[in-house]
Amino acid sequence: MVDKDQFVALTGRLVNGLLREAIGYSVEREIPYYRAIAGFMVEAPMLWIRHSRFPILTIAYDQKSPDVLADVLKQLEMAKTTEYFALLIVVPTRDGTVNEAEELRHVISNSAYRHDFVVLDREHLSSIIVKGSSQRLVEIILEQGIELSSLSPYVLSGPVPGKMFFGREKEVKTISQKIQTGDYAVVGGRRIGKSSILMNLLRLLSSDPRYQAHYMNCEDKFDYEDFIQALGDDFYLPVDGADPRVFRRLVTDLKKRPGSRQMIFLLDEVDGLLDYDSRCQPAGALFKTFRALSHEGVCRFVFSGSRTLFKHLRDPQSPFFNFCTYMMLKPLEEKSVAEMVRMPMRQLGIELPEEDALIQRMVEITSCHPNLTQWLCDRLLTQIQDHRLCVRDLDEVAGSFDFREHFVQTAWGEAAALEKLISLIMEGPRFETLELLHRLGQYGIQAKDRIRQSLDMLQLGALLEREGESYYFALSTFPAMVRRLEDVSLQIDGLLERARN
Repeated sequence: MVDKDQFVALTGRLVNGLLREAIGYSVEREIPYYRAIAGFMVEAPMLWIRHSRFPILTIAYDQKSPDVLADVLKQLEMAKTTEYFALLIVVPTRDGTVNEAEELRHVISNSAYRHDFVVLDREHLSSIIVKGSSQRLVEIILEQGIELSSLSPYVLSGPVPGKMFFGREKEVKTISQKIQTGDYAVVGGRRIGKSSILMNLLRLLSSDPRYQAHYMNCEDKFDYEDFIQALGDDFYLPVDGADPRVFRRLVTDLKKRPGSRQMIFLLDEVDGLLDYDSRCQPAGALFKTFRALSHEGVCRFVFSGSRTLFKHLRDPQSPFFNFCTYMMLKPLEEKSVAEMVRMPMRQLGIELPEEDALIQRMVEITSCHPNLTQWLCDRLLTQIQDHRLCVRDLDEVAGSFDFREHFVQTAWGEAAALEKLISLIMEGPRFETLELLHRLGQYGIQAKDRIRQSLDMLQLGALLEREGESYYFALSTFPAMVRRLEDVSLQIDGLLERARN
């Protein structure tokens, strides 16, 4: 029989004391005690595995318990965790067999959760605490048969967590320091890091007592009703219509709440909503409301978007003209790519015998594009052998059809036919504007304004960069990649008709 109070107290001292110092996590909250299981939800920002937020459950294991695994699953349900990954610390009972941890590990290894739960015994805890490093925990996880690929911290889609946020510190610092006096728009192509910047701003601003930051992904907000209703749901406020003026009333109600602080709205992927707003009558009512509220000092905004937002920022007829300071995201610096490769790999116990050459090759292949770097690192972890990573391993993965396809899709993003055509007929690495105009003229395309707009969009997508009247491929390996993927002449023939219209 377990003394509940004593057991919970002992668990609290362990999780909040030496183990926390060794692994480097923060304790978010206590998980309600259930059937001899006590636990805490923790966040380990510098643990370079996929799951940085997870429960630590301490189990007074009794071999006679009818189904301890069911109790663990119930505890995870109570913890409201979105992942099943958890550390299970086994505490032998007075009448135990001394093999409790091994017994529980055997139960788990024969279940559907064999790749999710890590069982720790007294010896494991001692080695983690003595070493004082989260790397020892990673070693134990791998020793228990969890595949290296399932631990990969690299993110292939969506915003990256704080620990994998490399190279955008300058943008986040600038916005966070100047948001009191202005609004910002973060623009860029697909997978370049826009959402990651907004999510990291949310974490930073939420810890600042001056602000109340609210993030909303607007990608699926197609009209006023979608946007206003979602906002009302988020703040538990009644919504009386879908008119843009409702937003002003919602914000006014929020300002009246006790302890109200400066509201910061982080509106991600606003292109669709902005396009809808510009086509309504009267045009631009919602974003004009945003602009007015900002000018009145009621709240501030940080937007992210791509093509539509970029066009509106430069359109004198748009509410966005001279509204926001905008940042166009470019690929990372080489030092950020080096950190992205080196830091997680080292903690995962991966040997890098050709570290400098490997990182330089990664830079050459990806041109420091963050998503391409993450994709390659993640795929390398699925194919690595003997925990060693060499340049030839990288070249093998980078030469695969899957990577070439992902590379071209990322480079083109939402590119229109004329934009794709420009990127195909100019083989690079550099070309002059006059040379491009001549080549397009041979295909019967002479509209200079459309051509200039297409070049702007290719810069937005980080495929091209401009120097005076010259352009070069910012993704330097794109011409070779696209030619190894498909027949370029057939591609050009297929694009021509659409590009001429």
